[in-house]
Amino acid sequence: MEPYEMMDDKDASQISQPQSTQVAHTHPRKPVIIGLYGLPESGNTFWLEELKAVIRNDGFAFYDGSEAKTDYCEQATARIKRECCKTGKTAIVAGHFVFWLEKDEECESVCSPEDLVTYTHILYLDPPADLIAEYRLNDAKRSRPNVSTSEACCQDVSSMVDMHLDILRILHLVRETRHVRAVVGTCGIQSVWENALGREGSSETVKVIGGGRVADGLLITPCVKAELITYLQTTRHLHVIAVGNSPLDLAMLQVADQAVVVTGEESTRSKSMEKQLAEVIGKKGFQPCQVLRR
Repeated sequence: MEPYEMMDDKDASQISQPQSTQVAHTHPRKPVIIGLYGLPESGNTFWLEELKAVIRNDGFAFYDGSEAKTDYCEQATARIKRECCKTGKTAIVAGHFVFWLEKDEECESVCSPEDLVTYTHILYLDPPADLIAEYRLNDAKRSRPNVSTSEACCQDVSSMVDMHLDILRILHLVRETRHVRAVVGTCGIQSVWENALGREGSSETVKVIGGGRVADGLLITPCVKAELITYLQTTRHLHVIAVGNSPLDLAMLQVADQAVVVTGEESTRSKSMEKQLAEVIGKKGFQPCQVLRR
């Protein structure tokens, strides 16, 4: 249309009537629902009561999952959600993700799809297994079956450890000397070796350096083993003999003053160890001795 062109009635009607706007319908805000999860006797109910005592605020509602289960999990979660939508409160719910009795082959999941849709946050308590076992044993309110802990499992595993007879003879000789000491460095679980050595009467004279538990605060790697050998040589000025049988031992074997490789029957020995050992023999003067385990 030109600047001074006259408008007809149809054009004028289009200008005088503004376009209608659509107003979006707002949905109610999703309530904040925090799940406080953990294994039975991990302390989720205890911390729920602690939070209830500390948070003196009408904006929070507290639910014990063991009480809510009487309604059945999904119905209970839906009820909590309805109540929080109505009141606008933040919910903290103590509950469980799974139950797994030792006699059962599979766990029983008690976390429903409704839970995962409803919860905005899930805090999972992870206390040490020994502490959970102690709580279960001392629970005066409920009768709970005993559970095995990591230490009990380590004892079972260590009972299956068959130590090399020549190694045992060396360890027994160490007990009778003052100028020789033995140290076991393991990338596995420390308590397995401690139990195995205790069975052979060498736990007092052989130091075990290992990890396997968060409480240990220690992670043993092949590099750490090698650094330990180097420390004993350079700082303590000691002659170090290293004994190993796996690729995890190669780093320490290469830096030791004398390396001893323990091998088993051809049908059972480590194929990966054979290959990696062959690659490093002769390099930088590395010439290990070999002990055949029969």
